[in-house]
Amino acid sequence: MSYKQNAKWLTWLAPFQTLSISPAYLAPFFLQHGMDISQIFLLQSIFTGALLLWEVPSGYIADRIGRARAIKISVPLMGLILILYGLSDQFWQFTCWEVGLALAVGMASGADTALLLDSLQADSAGERYTKLQQRINAAGFWASVIGVPVGFLLVRFVNVNTTIVADGLLAIIGLAFAWRLREAPKNITTMTRQSMWCPLGRLISNPEVRWLTLLASVLNTVTYITFWLSALYYKNLGISIVWFGTIFAVRSFCKAWLSHRIEYKLPAWTSRWFRPFAGIQRAWRACFGQQRFTGYYLACYVVLAGLVCFGMASGWLWLIWVVLGHDLIQALHAQPLTQALNKHIDNQHRATMNSAVNLAKRLATATASPLVGLLVGAAGLSVGLIVTGLVASSLASLALLRLHQLKTFRKE
Repeated sequence: MSYKQNAKWLTWLAPFQTLSISPAYLAPFFLQHGMDISQIFLLQSIFTGALLLWEVPSGYIADRIGRARAIKISVPLMGLILILYGLSDQFWQFTCWEVGLALAVGMASGADTALLLDSLQADSAGERYTKLQQRINAAGFWASVIGVPVGFLLVRFVNVNTTIVADGLLAIIGLAFAWRLREAPKNITTMTRQSMWCPLGRLISNPEVRWLTLLASVLNTVTYITFWLSALYYKNLGISIVWFGTIFAVRSFCKAWLSHRIEYKLPAWTSRWFRPFAGIQRAWRACFGQQRFTGYYLACYVVLAGLVCFGMASGWLWLIWVVLGHDLIQALHAQPLTQALNKHIDNQHRATMNSAVNLAKRLATATASPLVGLLVGAAGLSVGLIVTGLVASSLASLALLRLHQLKTFRKE
């Protein structure tokens, strides 16, 4: 079986790696087992801490044993741990399973990106990465849409524990697709035959990489924070908890649709619209890229990062749709930034370096989340959202401005 099918099998695997059934019912699961909100956040901190420690070592292991093999280890491990999680009822057990989940997630983190990129580059099709990664993400979002009614039926006729067990069983079924993945050939030069520390040092010292990582970290963090604050936001709007699952399904549907519809290229209508204004067209392309409008889309995401927070802070029910702006960012921002970052990464260390970038993003999230939580607790949801929007849009604007000065997106 050829590595040329890896994109196909990664797409089929995506729905089974996503927690598609249980997310809307995780909070009730923990509360049902006598935990308070501080214990729930403690569990999330344990998972994040374990994943931070494991992120780069797991990428290094994937580079040594093979990216496909790392994914094949991750999938059944995650399935087994989720099943045990759903069958447990003690805090110490949940703690063990959070660490186990971090190990399973870490084995695939960085390895999946590296495998897809290497498979495409081996066929001289690296430019297709963004489109294919969006398709893979869309498969995961569609699974969440389907999973919400399945989860509702399980909770209604069995119990909330079964939603987590069901996700574990789905992960194990996904092994049928993971097993079909094959290692892609790597063109390793003499220069790359070295430890990971030299490439990591070069990556950190590259200003373009630093600003790309900052932009990716900010956009990832702001959408993560508002996702967890959305439950409180809905509650303040007077929306009943029974609608949370439906809202989650609608948002997942929008992300899946966007992942299929949006492409990073010059829209066809612009050639007609700007035909009388050739100078404006040249200036527009000079600012936002020659072939693709990556810079244009990223500029839209930067603006939306703040506007969505301000819209949520208003507390107006008629603006409830504004949360879809962050769903747009979550669905689409990572792929072009990852492709740009991987232009600075050699094949031999690709999984390790992508894990290092993921580590930076997780550190940003782990640092910002508790600070926003304290701010919301002390000053209220509206103040917390306004401050989050101001900080996120300011940092993201700075990063995007520096990337344009470095002409990052004109190199496409």
